Parts: sequence; structure tokens; C-alpha cells
Amino acid sequence: MQKNALLLGATGLVGSTLLTKLLDSSRYNSVTILIRRPIELQHPKLNQHVISFDDLLSNPEKLKPYFQVDDIYCCLGTTMKIAKTHDNFKKIDFDYPLRAAKLGKEMGASCFVLNSSVGADASASSFYLKTKGELEQAIKNLKYKKFSVVRPSFLMGERALRRSGEELAIALLNPIRKLMLGTLKKYRPTDCQDVANAMLDLASQTNVQAAFEVEQF
Repeated sequence: MQKNALLLGATGLVGSTLLTKLLDSSRYNSVTILIRRPIELQHPKLNQHVISFDDLLSNPEKLKPYFQVDDIYCCLGTTMKIAKTHDNFKKIDFDYPLRAAKLGKEMGASCFVLNSSVGADASASSFYLKTKGELEQAIKNLKYKKFSVVRPSFLMGERALRRSGEELAIALLNPIRKLMLGTLKKYRPTDCQDVANAMLDLASQTNVQAAFEVEQF
């Protein structure tokens, strides 16, 4: 039986890649995206809705109908450079995704797949990694029938907005990528296609192998 999916963060590097795969997948009858600005992509399965993400926090009742789906994929996220403040970063990387997860659970979604980060840990000293880890734990506590996390390292792919620091790290690490073995393997630069594939597979499979960390709860 075909299912319905909701994708948050559909315009980012992983999100836009995942969107194409969701639309091509025979698993889904429809794919809903919540976005700040309309995108040009047209597809018979695609339902796009322009929203204010602040409504997730201030007016969640307004958004409830969009969360009447089977599977939710979350690729929301920003950087400290873009967010500028810790409060704004946490709103985008913690508050929005967590409220979305709560709405999904309330409306009957059974699967939530989260794009997180290598090193995510609620006890980390890094604010970025601590926030990512706290989000994972908070969604885990909601007890979805299936909750899965991918934790890629630096992402390779064509971004709409350049990240000079990430580009430098990829340039330095990619030539030695195959030499990064054992505990270093999870820090290999990761192709956004591989991340999107893993997220799609996690919704339907029990065991997904990847060069980056994947966890299922």
C-alpha cells in the first residue's frame, strides 16, 4: 500500500536531493513539503505549502492538516554563521524539528527520519553538536513506531549557498577519504546522494549500511 510523506527542509542540499527520490519512489502516493518560498518543481505527487515556520511554535493548530501523513523526513538546519545567535540557531535546529515531530506523532505519523550530524551528543561541549544530540534524544522520547537518524560528516554536493569552511574541509579530507578507516570512517566527506538514499531506505528497511553513522530506535 502506498503511503504519504512529509518533507521538512526540502530546499537544502540533502532535502532537495531527497525530494527527488521521494517523488520517484513507488512507496509514496503523495509528498508534501513545507517551505518558506515556492519552488519551481512540478510533479503530480508534489504538494507544496508556503508557511512561516514560526507557526510551528506560535500557531501549530494551523499546520496540523499537513502532518496527516505516514512518514516524516526532517532535513531542517542552519549554521551559526547564518543564525548569528545561539537562540536563533536553537530555534531552527531544535525547536522547529521537535515541534514538527510532536505534531506528526499527534496526527498519527508512524515514522520519523532525521538528518543530524556526526558527533551529535547531548553532553557535547560544542553548542552545535549538543543541540543536535538534544534534538535526537527529545524525538526519541516521543516513541515513534520507527525513529531513525543519519549522522553524516561534511556534505558534498551543489549548494545554493556556499559554505567556505565546509568546502575547505572537504578539499583537505577528500583526497585521503579512503584512508580514513576505523573510528575515522564516520568523518569521511559524504555525498548528499548517499545521505538521501539512506534516509529513504530507513523508512522501509530495518538495516541500512552506510559510511556514516545510522541509528534506528
